[in-house]
Amino acid sequence: MAPSSRRGLLLGLLGAASLAAPLAGIAAAQPPPPPGWWENERRRRDYERWRAAEWRRREREARRRHERWERESWEEQREREVWAQRQRWYR
Repeated sequence: MAPSSRRGLLLGLLGAASLAAPLAGIAAAQPPPPPGWWENERRRRDYERWRAAEWRRREREARRRHERWERESWEEQREREVWAQRQRWYR
């Protein structure tokens, strides 16, 4: 191994260790969350899940309503065309 690559490896390892040590100390020094935080977090997650599900449900319902409208309007158009073709003025 070349001396320069050895030096880079050593600096990389020492650098990573020197960065990780203070971060670990900061994480360990944090106070516990305030009382009720876990419950609030769970409620927030439940609400977000419900909101996403409700959005998907409304999107599906709107898509179904639109498809039903397209189908019915197409059927009505066909009925109007059939009715018009039966009229004397159409011929």
